[in-house]
This record gives sequence, C-alpha cells and structure tokens, in this order.
Amino acid sequence: MVTLKIVVALGAGALAVALSGCSDTGDTHGSDGVLTSEYSNGYLGSPIDAVLQADGGYLAQEQAIYDFRKSCMTDAGFKFNASRPSLNNLNEDRSPRVTPLSLDNARSDGFRSLITPSADDSRTQTTESAEYFANLQRCTVASPAYHATQSDEFIALQKKFYEQLYDFEARYSAGADLAVINKDWRSCTSNAGYEGDTPAAVLERYNVLDPALPVTETERAAAITYASCLDSVGYIKREATLRMALEAEFVTENEQLISEMLAARYDK
Repeated sequence: MVTLKIVVALGAGALAVALSGCSDTGDTHGSDGVLTSEYSNGYLGSPIDAVLQADGGYLAQEQAIYDFRKSCMTDAGFKFNASRPSLNNLNEDRSPRVTPLSLDNARSDGFRSLITPSADDSRTQTTESAEYFANLQRCTVASPAYHATQSDEFIALQKKFYEQLYDFEARYSAGADLAVINKDWRSCTSNAGYEGDTPAAVLERYNVLDPALPVTETERAAAITYASCLDSVGYIKREATLRMALEAEFVTENEQLISEMLAARYDK
C-alpha cells in the first residue's frame, strides 16, 4: 500500500503542497514534489490533484504514453505536434476555479481578455481526418503504460474514489463557509445592479462570448463590476484558502482508498 503525506503551507501570495509517497516494502515513488499556485491569477494548487499526480507515478506514466504514441503516429505517417507532458505544462489547459479579470482589462476591453483561442495542438492537424484520430486512439491503446490505467482493480478503486469526490463537491458547494463568501459577493454585485450568486453566475449572465461583436458600455460596466467585486470581496484568495483546507481534509479522510488506488495504478 502507498503511504501518503500531505503538507499544506499557506503564504501571503502563494500556496505550496509537498507530497511524498513510499510503499510499505520500502520502494519509493520518486522524490518529494512541490506544486505552487499564485492566488492572484485565480488558479488553485489542489491537494487532491497533487496527490493523484504524485511524483514518480502520474507524470512518468503520461510521458511513457506520449513517447509511445508519438513514435506510433510517426511510423503511421502522421505529424504529431502535441507537447510532451512536463511539470510545467501538466495542468496548463486547466481552467481556473474562479475566472480572474483585472480592472484595467475590464475598463479597456470589457470581458474580451477572457476569450482565448484553443491551444490544443492535436486540433491543428491540416486535415483533422477521421483516419488521424483513429490512429491516435489506436496508438494510445497500444501503449504498455496505458494498460496500467485500464486494469479492473484500478478502475474499481477509481470508481469508489470518484463517488467520494462527487459527494465532497456537493457538500463543498452547499457548505456554510462558501455561503459566507458568496453572500459578500452578492452584496457587492447587487449594490451595483447586477445579478449572480457567484462569479461564475455573473459571467454566464453578462459575459459576451463572440469576440467579433464591438465592446459596448453595457458590457464594460458589467466587467468593471465583476473585476471590482473580485477585488473588494477578496473572492479568489478566500475561496482558494477554503478549498485548500477542505481538500486537505478530504485527502486525509480517504487516505487508504487513495493509497490503494495509486498502488493499483503505479505498483506494477
């Protein structure tokens, strides 16, 4: 069984999660890993994600799948341009829990700075043919490292883990501590004449998704309210701090299940 230790350090502007893993037979799963996250950009360094992607397991496995897939695709005559997984790009496509927006951007461009083009390299193929994606699937499934993610034991444990995680998410969303933060948010936005119980709800209601449309004063005013309330309420930092603490509790409460799941995936 893999033994997990999670240490959470909250700083003024940054978050550090240190993890180490070792089996009860003395085998190690790589050196301690440190994941950092700046509160200012809205991204949360997640204890749950950190544990699931502990050093020596997840990254090495993803790199092995990538290397086999690229070689396989090249042999099949396809150009494969996706970036190799690394500590730097592992989560670069992940959206922030709370979408940040600076006051300067809100004043100049409304919500437009939030509209970004897709950076998915696999979709930049010149043909995007069914043949390309069929071969990509074939090469992925053929990777020996991919097989470890498909064992009956791992899938069964993963199912149990996500049942616990979905329950955690429901309790987190309905929790009293998050309700306090959202109450402050509603007070700020409603005083300015805007509706939305959360930042996500305000974006859904007022954000303009078509970049071809001109920025209107209505959009600009809504964006300024959104950015101003994020700042005055301290929403991103408060929500991230709360989420971090509760995720760390979740990891501790489910340590045995997580350990067994990681062992089923990595101890081969």
